[in-house]
Amino acid sequence: MPRIQIPLARGLRKDPHTADYIDGLPVNMLATPKEVLNASGYLRSFPALEKRHSVDGVSRGVQYNTKNNTVYRVCGNKLYRGQNAIADIQGKDRVTMAHSGYSQAVASGGKLKLYRYDGEVKELSNWPEEDVITEGYKRDVKKWTHKEGNDDFVPLTKGDLDGFLTLKITPKTSDGKVGNEMLITEQMVGVKLSQQEEDDKPYLTDVLVEGIKRAGGKITVTYKMNLAKSSEQTAKDVTEFVMTQEVLEVVERYPQYELGDVVDVARNRGRYIWLQKGGERFGVTDLEDESKPDRYRPFYTAESQPDGIIAIDSWRDMVLCFGSSTIEYFTITGSTNASQVIYAPQPSYMVQMGIAGRDAKCKFGESFAFISNPANGAPSIYILGAGTASQISTASVDKIIRSYTSDELSHAVLEAIRFDGHELLIVHLQRHTLCFDAAGSQQYPQWCILKSGLYEETYRAIDFMYEGNQITVADKNEGVIGNLAFNKSSQYDKQVEHILYTPMAKADNARVFDLELEASTGVAQIADRLFLSATADGINFGREQMIEQNSPFQYDRRVLWRRVGRVRKNIGFKVRVITKSPVTLSDLSMRVE
Repeated sequence: MPRIQIPLARGLRKDPHTADYIDGLPVNMLATPKEVLNASGYLRSFPALEKRHSVDGVSRGVQYNTKNNTVYRVCGNKLYRGQNAIADIQGKDRVTMAHSGYSQAVASGGKLKLYRYDGEVKELSNWPEEDVITEGYKRDVKKWTHKEGNDDFVPLTKGDLDGFLTLKITPKTSDGKVGNEMLITEQMVGVKLSQQEEDDKPYLTDVLVEGIKRAGGKITVTYKMNLAKSSEQTAKDVTEFVMTQEVLEVVERYPQYELGDVVDVARNRGRYIWLQKGGERFGVTDLEDESKPDRYRPFYTAESQPDGIIAIDSWRDMVLCFGSSTIEYFTITGSTNASQVIYAPQPSYMVQMGIAGRDAKCKFGESFAFISNPANGAPSIYILGAGTASQISTASVDKIIRSYTSDELSHAVLEAIRFDGHELLIVHLQRHTLCFDAAGSQQYPQWCILKSGLYEETYRAIDFMYEGNQITVADKNEGVIGNLAFNKSSQYDKQVEHILYTPMAKADNARVFDLELEASTGVAQIADRLFLSATADGINFGREQMIEQNSPFQYDRRVLWRRVGRVRKNIGFKVRVITKSPVTLSDLSMRVE
């Protein structure tokens, strides 16, 4: 009797409502393209969830900080650095995060707060209207009285060079006669000056102030004293000199900008990039103070997006603006001129495709994956390219996405994780969690469904992050942080249901015997059972056949259904396993007579 081999990686079913053929997506099973026995690949259960510690609430966002090699998470109303809570975060919605060499930025509740590594907390705000750059002051550099036989001069130091120097000369004689004051500014240096002739007062003529204003230099003063007519000829010259330094106050005035509510944040080339609520424009911070907008050119607008920007992100040296109908690229110009723009749009890179929501995109491989906006037609999942977008979702996945409204899709969350040769894109929807494996999609897109519990509950884990030597996760339902465990398949010590469907096989009026499933067994702590059921139409499955599948230390146990029965036309199977142990299934075959 001939044996028929049935592939497991891609099942087939019928939709009872549309009579369309749809993919029987595996549930909690990952396809691995590796030659195993007679099969070209096998299916492996998704790793288990183990509890690490409790946190303040459900997960709202995560980022790996490459500056200090630490994971920052927002759970409930707390910001965690590793396992330590370092700040309070208000609100309940998901947050966006970015980091620099000096701070971790969190956009939440319309505010952008920067948690510096030295403990200081800053918030995005305008520069002050006025900033005193240099404090003004006035001081005497030197005071002296002329003595006969001595030179009149002022030695200069480095501190005397700022501002303006003014020399005040007051003619005096020893008999008490005082002349008019004479002020000499820096502009008068090198010019001979004389006072008006007085009869009853001493006065100066041929006054010459010389010297260079530099550190280590000196200013010299020469003059001719003219005594008052009433003075005795023996009266001595006791002229007084005062050299004064005056430094004016320097005040810089800054323009004030309407910063708006912050809804998204990214980091690009030494600057934080933030998105205003309403999506009309994005702003950039200053290089000197990352908590302030750029002094002269802080805002930029995606002109091709009349509906505004939904999300922003950074890719290489570019800023990506995701709208509902287009994705626009901005490149850095490198200009240092205050009148020139920092970022300029690149129309040649523009993609005529939008995204469904702010978090409905993530970095995946060398580019971005995103859920398209209904403005571009029926939503689907794409990989972004330079000027193009390539679809990765199948028709069956598109049917699932199409069951959601535009508002529901706007709350979707995409994230990527890599382990054991799997390059996974995880799509968190309101009622489904979809998983795409890029590494296993060489022949066709390989999708599966992740779920928790024994019913139609969505997968509870979110915000995967490689931390230390483990992949840590947060939770959608409880305040708990866990990690993936590869030696079992349970979720916080609860059993998990694994389901996979086979394609329909042709067996006209035939009898089927020895349906055997190749499985890796012997690792269970207790005896587990596998449930097999058959369908002749791809819609209705018959009574489940319970087969002992996994017992402790029985590594060569056969999963065998001896007598399946007579098949009138077509036949397909559903395999269901409920266990805490890891599940590995590779080959399904049957004898046909």
